[in-house]
Amino acid sequence: MNNSLLHYQTLGFCKESFTFQFFLADFLKNQDLQYNENRIQNFAVDSDSIRDF
Repeated sequence: MNNSLLHYQTLGFCKESFTFQFFLADFLKNQDLQYNENRIQNFAVDSDSIRDF
């Protein structure tokens, strides 16, 4: 039960973080798109590390 609750809270955190990340990427849309893609991919890797922790 506790693991499910933790998993749900983590998913909620990741969802909010990704929403902010895509907003930031759109806000900086004048920059190189490849740069924004790399930022999002690196952030996804960081999210996996947070989830493992």
